[in-house]
Amino acid sequence: MSDAFEELINNNPEWKRHYELIRTLGGESERGMAVLVGAELDRALELVLHAYLAPGKARTELFSGSSPPLGTFSGKINLCRVLHLITDGECAALHTIRKIRNEFAHNPSASFANAQIRSWVNILKSDPEQDHKAKFEIEAAGLIASLETTAVDQAHGRVYEESYNNWYRRGADPDAKPFGSKEEAALAYQSKETDTAAR
Repeated sequence: MSDAFEELINNNPEWKRHYELIRTLGGESERGMAVLVGAELDRALELVLHAYLAPGKARTELFSGSSPPLGTFSGKINLCRVLHLITDGECAALHTIRKIRNEFAHNPSASFANAQIRSWVNILKSDPEQDHKAKFEIEAAGLIASLETTAVDQAHGRVYEESYNNWYRRGADPDAKPFGSKEEAALAYQSKETDTAAR
């Protein structure tokens, strides 16, 4: 890797994460890659939701326990969309990737050469010259990186904007002052989450 390219990646969190993911996914089998992509996207969606939803026991219970309300990949995708934390295009891509992940997880003979899987991969926006495995890999890595960086940052920004518009969430402190920045909003949520976990 050239020094210029390394500097570019290190100075851009989304590019860096994208690059790291492609290196990781490239070493997996088709099945391993599809299952890993599903797990990484599920985790990334949870990060986005954690950045926006008010911290505390109620939020924790949405994601944990024996049968949590947001325990499914599909549930996280749909909630992120209705809260406008992801776009229509991201939602559609996530559901397509979810179908592909499920096929690999439940069908031992699943392959990117399979007609059904190829048709799903063709829905994703990728270079038509690439093979289906590469299309899936690149689209998924880009989506994971985007959710972990841009979507999480925008979710924190939403909390900040809502505080400035004097739109306080029910149950929040009515005397609370607006946050000065989205970073301040993120830190406030993180500290509240830490306090709740310590109880």
